[in-house]
Amino acid sequence: MNGGDRLAGRQASATRGASAPVPRWTPVARVAVVVLAATALTASARALLPPPHAYGSPQRYLSLGVQGALMVCVVLVAVRVLDRRPASALGLPGPARGWRPLLAGALAWYAAASAGLAVLLLTGAVPPLRDPAPALALVPVFAGTLLLHALPTELLFRGYVQTNLAGRLRGWTLLSVTAAIQTASLAAVLGPPGVTGAVAQFGLALALGYLRALSGNVWMGAAVLAATSTTVLLPAHVLTGGLMATLLIGVLPPAAVVAALHRIARRHPAWLGGGGPGARR
Repeated sequence: MNGGDRLAGRQASATRGASAPVPRWTPVARVAVVVLAATALTASARALLPPPHAYGSPQRYLSLGVQGALMVCVVLVAVRVLDRRPASALGLPGPARGWRPLLAGALAWYAAASAGLAVLLLTGAVPPLRDPAPALALVPVFAGTLLLHALPTELLFRGYVQTNLAGRLRGWTLLSVTAAIQTASLAAVLGPPGVTGAVAQFGLALALGYLRALSGNVWMGAAVLAATSTTVLLPAHVLTGGLMATLLIGVLPPAAVVAALHRIARRHPAWLGGGGPGARR
């Protein structure tokens, strides 16, 4: 059994053991209803709200906030009515337990992204960065994206979908199916992403699913998802800097994050929030 099998297997065992009242419907039916409802509501909200003019504009945060609130409402209603269990089963502990995996996810991603950006600058692949505005906007953009988008998204897909499917699927099959569901939902809300976009979305969702199984909570994945969103703050000439820039900014950070946090979890599992569904035991 490989690492993904062991981690997701623990998530399945913890999920089965945590359920006291008998849930309504099967896990697959519950997942289908919740994902379809959340997708339809967020797509409708995105269509009705005014389009954002810039990444950090108030319109964008309004759109993200409404969509995030709808996702959270759908999940909270479903876990109470359909699953008949407390919301804590979704892997969202309070800040007292969540700050460590949150910090670990953010620091790991930014360390890897900074290393990739440094390579691009040192090799002359991209011109030097002289505008300090992206660095100044990093903290508020990260915080806003974390609260309004990343946490609701992780609560839906890694908290609800992955937790429910853990009773039927195992290992990388569980993580791959969850990632495929998220990729399809994003396509329905945002429009077809193309082959490259779909592969990138699926790969990131797969990494986030692994972090959920690794830590037992959604804080770490939410931090990584929020951090990836701040990449848009980089100048256009970096984001369109060719294959090397794509690899070092888009591919290296998620891969490095998974590798680094996996190593930390093996040595200090409790530091990353062990104890919730999917945690090491």
